[in-house]
Amino acid sequence: MTEKKILYILLHIPKTGGTSFNVTIQEANKLVQNKVHAFVRHDNYYGLHEEYNQDNLEARYLTFIRHPIGRSLSHFRMNTENKGIFFEDWFEEKYHNFQTKFLMKALLKKISEPTEVDVENIKLMLKKRMWFVGLTEDLDKELPLLFKEMGVKHIDMYLHANKSKKFYELNSKEKELILQKSKFDLEIYEFIIQLKKEGKFNLK
Repeated sequence: MTEKKILYILLHIPKTGGTSFNVTIQEANKLVQNKVHAFVRHDNYYGLHEEYNQDNLEARYLTFIRHPIGRSLSHFRMNTENKGIFFEDWFEEKYHNFQTKFLMKALLKKISEPTEVDVENIKLMLKKRMWFVGLTEDLDKELPLLFKEMGVKHIDMYLHANKSKKFYELNSKEKELILQKSKFDLEIYEFIIQLKKEGKFNLK
């Protein structure tokens, strides 16, 4: 009987912890022969496993969601260091509801400004189709448990990677702008928190 292969496909939303996830697995694989195959790219999408056309392949999709204020700040720091760009100009251009638009493309194959219907469809896909959804704010707790569940060996702690330099802090006006313009991101974030309270995506 052919052994089932498990492929972990990360829908990697920038600045949510996906790089730390990927780097830690790569470093662990150097220490010991892990039978863990993870596919991490920013352009991954739900249904990607069908391209492999293997009967014995089990695909497990996962992603990480972050509060829009923290994610927006981290992304801004990464993109604009020493460039003299104002946060409001950067954010308004294309970074509002960034996570929602990313998930629309990855889960629904849509590229447009999101609507309430899109958000409800995203929430349904996250609940029904994802093997795991983590919260960036809980990485210290969730990633070690996730690696254990995946069978990644010799991991005492995950590696923080791709951290942005703290050269900028948001003021209250900018934080309010994020909450106003990224209300769908916040809705999805709070939806995942509620699912976890109900026992979904919880690891032991």
